[in-house]
Amino acid sequence: GWTHTTLDAVAGEAGLEPDTVGHYFKDKEQLLLSVLLDSSASVAAALTVIAEDHLGEITDLAQDLAALGRAWLTPLTAFAEHFAIVRHISAEAARLPAGVLEMWQNSGPLQAQRELARRLEAVAAQGPLDITDAGHAAG
Repeated sequence: GWTHTTLDAVAGEAGLEPDTVGHYFKDKEQLLLSVLLDSSASVAAALTVIAEDHLGEITDLAQDLAALGRAWLTPLTAFAEHFAIVRHISAEAARLPAGVLEMWQNSGPLQAQRELARRLEAVAAQGPLDITDAGHAAG
């Protein structure tokens, strides 16, 4: 978790000297934020590919949207460590440094939602989908 993690513990887990970790990260907050944002960006990128793969060419709208929905869940297992981090963050939300939740949302969940909205708008522009607010539909 965010609260109880130390640079020394991270260094020990990685098999490094604490000074080595300290060379790259000034404190545990910077280290944990870096891990969180990198992990969130990876999940968002995977979801972007899923949206592009399933909404790039619509052949049967109902089947394609159902397939998208199933595929959208695959990161839950493919990025299990990321979602373990998210569970810790959710449990510690009140104790996190200011701005952490917003940065995480912007780099991960909201980025994935924006990309899905972009793809839904493209489908709507082609005609088979009637939506007025792609951001709301993506949410």
